[in-house]
Amino acid sequence: MPNKNDIKLAVKNSDKFLKIPELQRATVKLNPDGSPYFITGGFTMVFQLEKNSKRWAFRVWHIQGMKNLKERFRKISEHLSKQKLPYFADFIYDEKGLLVNGELVDTIRMEWVHGDLLKEYIEKNLNDKAKIEKLAVNFLKMCEDLHEHKISHGDLQHGNILIDNQGNIRLIDYDSVCVPSIEREDELVTGLKGFQHPSRFTGNTKTSLKADYFSEFVIYLSLVALSQKPQLWDTYKVKTTEVLLFN
Repeated sequence: MPNKNDIKLAVKNSDKFLKIPELQRATVKLNPDGSPYFITGGFTMVFQLEKNSKRWAFRVWHIQGMKNLKERFRKISEHLSKQKLPYFADFIYDEKGLLVNGELVDTIRMEWVHGDLLKEYIEKNLNDKAKIEKLAVNFLKMCEDLHEHKISHGDLQHGNILIDNQGNIRLIDYDSVCVPSIEREDELVTGLKGFQHPSRFTGNTKTSLKADYFSEFVIYLSLVALSQKPQLWDTYKVKTTEVLLFN
């Protein structure tokens, strides 16, 4: 598997090495020194590409032994693409998307989502009861839609929920997503502790379409409580914690 330097060089010269027609002639975000800007995750390097005023998070694997993981993400991409729920960004698995040091490697591209993170949105609208109540209603509707379409996000928490300029909820970070075709596989990500049932941290846990149930209650009840009693935000110093109102 290509190393990080090989991947950075290939992305920097994307006009030659990027093999995805939809991203041909895309602009790569660069650092001041001219190297590609990227974020390193647990399994991938994430670059920012832009074409026709649309930004993409472009993910390339940088560690060995990823065959099963790539297949897993391919299945997630297929299911999300078929369901077309508005909460998810475009999430497209491209086989042989990038030529790196003579080897064609698989990649993932995702729409770069804009908006306020959940806590930022709550803080901005803390004293607007109607907005927080509407957010709670929209969140509940999202949960119902996820259940109906057999999707669990697996890591519902303040850092993975965005609210865009129209007040719509958008979800990011799909490493923990479960869809029917991968249910009961080993979990890779067990979520943020302040939002998850303790049983998810006992070890050897499996992916489940019910993984979100506990965090859905935590978030929904917190939103309802804050809509009725916004002073709870300061009482429990929610802004600086890794929880909402419950731990």
